[in-house]
Amino acid sequence: MGHLVRACAVAKALLPEAEPIIVSMAPGIADVGAALGIRTEYIPGRDREWMPRRVWDHYLRDRLIALAEETGAKVISFDGVVPYPGVLAAKFHSADLRLAWVRRGLWRDTPQKLTLSLYASLMDKVIEPGDYAAAYDKGPTSGRDDAEKVAPVSVYSPDEALPSDEARQILGLDLDRPAVLVTLGTATTEEVDRLKAVLRGLKRWTNVQVLMTKNPVDRIGKSIVPQGLDLRTARYFPLAKLLSAFDGAISAAGYNSIHEFMCAGTPTIFIPVMRGTDDQLARAKWCHDFGFAIMADPENLLGIERWAERLSDINIRNSLSTKCLELSDPSGGIEIAQKLLDLSQSPAKNGVIVAYSYWRFRLSQIRRSTFRGVLKRSYYAIARVVLRNAALIYRKIVPRKIEIIKPDKSVTFLQTLDAKVLKEAISSSGRFEHILSDSSLMYKSVRKKIATKAYGQILVDASTLLVAKEEVTQLEPPIHEEIQLPAEEATEGIAEKQRDYLPQLPA
Repeated sequence: MGHLVRACAVAKALLPEAEPIIVSMAPGIADVGAALGIRTEYIPGRDREWMPRRVWDHYLRDRLIALAEETGAKVISFDGVVPYPGVLAAKFHSADLRLAWVRRGLWRDTPQKLTLSLYASLMDKVIEPGDYAAAYDKGPTSGRDDAEKVAPVSVYSPDEALPSDEARQILGLDLDRPAVLVTLGTATTEEVDRLKAVLRGLKRWTNVQVLMTKNPVDRIGKSIVPQGLDLRTARYFPLAKLLSAFDGAISAAGYNSIHEFMCAGTPTIFIPVMRGTDDQLARAKWCHDFGFAIMADPENLLGIERWAERLSDINIRNSLSTKCLELSDPSGGIEIAQKLLDLSQSPAKNGVIVAYSYWRFRLSQIRRSTFRGVLKRSYYAIARVVLRNAALIYRKIVPRKIEIIKPDKSVTFLQTLDAKVLKEAISSSGRFEHILSDSSLMYKSVRKKIATKAYGQILVDASTLLVAKEEVTQLEPPIHEEIQLPAEEATEGIAEKQRDYLPQLPA
């Protein structure tokens, strides 16, 4: 969710000058469209195992190419650890498509560091969001000079933050009782144990009410809420608007948590989670050492319990809130938005700009056809193959722990921004294709072709095909028509442009 929230901050800043489209594999994308009024598309991640990994790389490439063609996008901005091979392939498909990598700092010393130089060389621009804890960054990104640094990024804005009473009413919290927000995960046994310790400590508060964004259960689905603790769940996006509702918070030390809770002046205990490339321990330690927040040792359950209890001390909370007033304004979203706008007007790294004069355009084409151009394009092709296979090998050695989903042959096509409908579709085990709202008939046809190419033989149920509340016209085959198109076969009746639309890459 962290990458998605940063993307939202940048997209909001782009709105006066451009029309951003947010594409994400995070289930939280369901909340974004309705909340921010920004068009979105959900792409099923490779971990859903709806198709083999090698097929998924091509599927992601084709989805991004189709979306760029539909919207006329000039820039793909990727916020993530390392760009997927499908993202790189989409960028190099078009001579006029730029790729920016929003790469946060504070990396841990992980194998991904070995690819930093190669990935950076393939980008049109690398942007590093600022981090309040940057002084404690000793990781592989800290000494690099390939990124343009900006201020910290946060969706929190004091101008949009609601008053405490209004925020509490939205969340269903009592106005006259202390309230604590807990945003800890339960993905592992260790995380479940930490959450149990937090809840035991909070139970010692007087008349406290605890809010979480999802039900706290253990690995077998059993509730871990101590008897007598008033704990309720609620979801709201963006939650940063409602942080004034809470007297304190307890959270992992992720990038967004730090730059939302502390910007809002919420007294917070951070419990770092050491997973992936993010050095949450260094970030939480900086906050603790300089008095902006409290860091609880993730390995000391008794210490976590005691800190959760001590947060009830109003003197501690006031001290933390006052210290947070010293923090700089998190204006990085605005800075990144401007850099992306500038990038959209500059020459693409691997191609030419359509806006060039005719002769300059022709000269660029001739230059690209020279031996040097051939070598350059070969370098990009080899780099894509190397990175893609390196990712496959790494994931083979370090497999993800996932639940294997075995959907049937049916694929649901859905075109909606309704958060509830979208959440149900994303959380279901059935295969589901999300269509950009207000898209053209050609785009819908291309998307059906991409799905068929990825899944093979599919069943399309007309009752769920391209249905939006405002759209009643059925544009596709009758109910349960079987569709099977070879990858190389063009759909009859689609323009010639579409036949060359989905280039094949070597496996």
